[in-house]
Amino acid sequence: MQVIHTFVERLLVGLTRIFTGILVYGNPPAVPKARIYFANHTSHLDLMVILGVFPQCLRDRLHPVAARDYWENGWLRRYLARRVLHCVFLDRHNASQAVQTFQNLAELLGQGESILIFPEGTRGDGGQIGRFHAGLFHLMRQVPNVPLVPIYLDGLARTLPKGEFLPAPNMSKICLGEELHWQEGEAKEDFLERCRASLLCLKEQANGLSVK
Repeated sequence: MQVIHTFVERLLVGLTRIFTGILVYGNPPAVPKARIYFANHTSHLDLMVILGVFPQCLRDRLHPVAARDYWENGWLRRYLARRVLHCVFLDRHNASQAVQTFQNLAELLGQGESILIFPEGTRGDGGQIGRFHAGLFHLMRQVPNVPLVPIYLDGLARTLPKGEFLPAPNMSKICLGEELHWQEGEAKEDFLERCRASLLCLKEQANGLSVK
C-alpha cells in the first residue's frame, strides 16, 4: 500500500508544479535531519508547492501540521492527510488537545523527523503576513536545539483563490531562507516577531525578483 501512497504523492506534486509554474529561490537542505519549517499561508496549494521543491529524502521525513476540522472533513482529505502527506492533526478549537499535539511534534523532532507549520493558523489574502500564534514558541521551548527554516510563498492566492475549487495557471515563487535558532531567554513576543520578520524579509526579496 505504501507504494500506492507514494505514487499519489508524486502525482499531486507533479500536477502542482504544472499549475503553479513555481520559481524557486534558495536551496532546500540536502541532508534530512530534524528541522521546523514555517511558512506563510495563502492557499490550499501551499503544502504541495513546498513538497514539490523538497527532494524525496526530505519529504519522506516531513510531517505537516494540519487543521483537524478541515483535513478530516471527508474521506479523500482524510486519506491524503493521513496516508499520503503524513500530517499531524491540530485541533484549533480545543486547547488541551493542542497542547498534546505540540508534545507529539516535539517527540517527532526528537526522533530526527521534521515538521512544517503555518504559524498564522489560517489562510491570508496573499498580501500581508498575519500575526503568528504562540504554538511555534511553545514548541521551540521543548526542542531548543532544532533549527527553524523560514519559507515565503508568493502568488498562490492568485493560482487558487479562497473559495475556488480549480487552480488557474499562474507563475508563483517560493523563497527559502537561512536557518534561525532559538535564543535562550527570548520572550514569546520577541521570538514570534523575529520569525515573522524573517518571512517579511523574504517577501521583500521575492518582490524584487523578476519573473522571466
